[in-house]
Amino acid sequence: MKSNSLSAALTETQFQRFVTPTIVSVLYRVTRITAGLWVSILLAVVIAFRSWLGPVATAAFVTLLPLGWVVFVMAVRVALEAVAIGFAIHAEVQRINEKE
Repeated sequence: MKSNSLSAALTETQFQRFVTPTIVSVLYRVTRITAGLWVSILLAVVIAFRSWLGPVATAAFVTLLPLGWVVFVMAVRVALEAVAIGFAIHAEVQRINEKE
């Protein structure tokens, strides 16, 4: 009987199921949350020191930090999709080899 849980995939010794696709999904969620927390912290610091930074720098930071988050998350998504595509290609090649 095959289980789809991460713990079952980690403990099986015949490598019939890859753990990486599950880890990619978890890693993407963790990356989004972590990056969001960093942007929130940096925005709080910028707002706290807005009198020292000045209005132009404050506006620039408040605008660019969320945009930086979007660009970072998109880059991470593309990289993780490349990993997932590699595993999909491997699964497809393995399926073709089993037919022959």
